[in-house]
Amino acid sequence: MKSIKSKFIVFALGVITSLILLELFLRITGFVYSYGRAKDKELKGVKDAYTILCLGDSHTAGTGAPMNYDYPHQLKRIFERDEPGRAIKIVNRGIEGYNTAMILKNFNEVLNSTNPDLVIILAGVNNYWNAYGNHLNKNTLFNHLRDSLYNIKTFKLIKLLIYDIKNKTKCSLKPPSPTQEKTLLPPVLARYFAQAIECERVGKYKEAMAWHTKIIEANPNFSNSYESLGRIHLALGDREEAKKYLKKAIEIDPGPVQRYGAFANFVSDTTMDKEDLQFLKKYVKVNPAVRDVMEEVSARRKYIEELRTWIAADINSIIKEAHRKGIKVVLQNYANYNLEMTAFINEILRQIAQKESVPFVDNERAFAELKNKEEYFAFDKVHCNEKGYGIMAENLYKCIKENNLIEQKRIFLVIFDLSEDLSLTK
Repeated sequence: MKSIKSKFIVFALGVITSLILLELFLRITGFVYSYGRAKDKELKGVKDAYTILCLGDSHTAGTGAPMNYDYPHQLKRIFERDEPGRAIKIVNRGIEGYNTAMILKNFNEVLNSTNPDLVIILAGVNNYWNAYGNHLNKNTLFNHLRDSLYNIKTFKLIKLLIYDIKNKTKCSLKPPSPTQEKTLLPPVLARYFAQAIECERVGKYKEAMAWHTKIIEANPNFSNSYESLGRIHLALGDREEAKKYLKKAIEIDPGPVQRYGAFANFVSDTTMDKEDLQFLKKYVKVNPAVRDVMEEVSARRKYIEELRTWIAADINSIIKEAHRKGIKVVLQNYANYNLEMTAFINEILRQIAQKESVPFVDNERAFAELKNKEEYFAFDKVHCNEKGYGIMAENLYKCIKENNLIEQKRIFLVIFDLSEDLSLTK
């Protein structure tokens, strides 16, 4: 018994020591990384220059792009290119892992220390996994303890890894194997289907859609092509078209469970209405898994509504504080590659901009219209690369000019970007 107890104590001490060493490593690595970034955070201009302050998370810091190619730097270069006589100073205060509450907490302090004419903020998606400062329940002991945990980098790293794994395994909507389809289609159409799947795999969505259309014209009841078209429209950000094709796939063949999950989780998401629910209910007896899908959606919708309230309250607080100080506000959403991760937050931002009558930069829509979208994102398919941040900078510059913001004495630009931070280990 003593031997077992001793082994357990040694094991526990080993785990504690390892966690302490990991925490030290993360903090030292983060300090070194931040120090390197900080050297170039401030793009200095002449005295009395027009000052732009960029606040936010890893999408402001520039994760995914080489040094000096985040959107603040590229926005500075656009001003230099188009308005060489204007003195511009940009301060980049993007911090990896920040959520909306963390930005709000330091908002006044940063404003006072930089005295900007224009402020850009990106935040929101980190609220998914980083619950620090969630004011909905912050007065409970549990949430105070939870907020304390989010000051520990090891805890944040583990939380982020769990979130990443869940997102990679949640979607079961995968292209069917072309070899499996050969038994369902004539040889010519089987070749078409194999070609369509390959085009989809490499992001040639237009070509993939053309192949699937040919298959459907020859075989209107081939459900897998409808499913694939639904998946492609999801990737392109068109939920209504995706919904139409996934419904058709389910109606033709209600067997595959992944179709219900895709319809509920990605197409309908937070916008599932009575018609969508009635559609799913029709298939409960056909496929018992549908009930589980509906229960999962119900629970997720409740969480998402809480998240919606939290993010909206933080943004509104920033807007009110800015207005109180006579500072203008502009909202922006962020470039979207992974639809299910950010679409509903982007919609929240659109709604806030409309309600508050503030200018809005719709990066999601701009990126959805790009051909070969993968060329504008980093390998993680979350952050932009150099080209993607360049598009964001151009969108910002256009918004600033169209709304004559830079001509006013004091301006505040808020951009709530939503991509989760994948750089906590840095």
